[in-house]
Amino acid sequence: MIKQQKHVPTDREQAFLDSVENTQYKRESINGLFPFFNERAPDDIQGFYSPDEIDALRVVQETQREVEQRMPVK
Repeated sequence: MIKQQKHVPTDREQAFLDSVENTQYKRESINGLFPFFNERAPDDIQGFYSPDEIDALRVVQETQREVEQRMPVK
């Protein structure tokens, strides 16, 4: 039997989680990665991806490695 390990957030993830003031999920807040690419994501989550991560996500758009095809961001 395989025992699943509990996810332990990295320091960066935990810092982001600690900065969240309102944990209520608002579906209209964001849908997909394009708001991050165009810097139109809401201010409270704009910093979720680093500039390097945004660049890496842009590179794989419309390829077999496209993140949203494998794991939709909603």
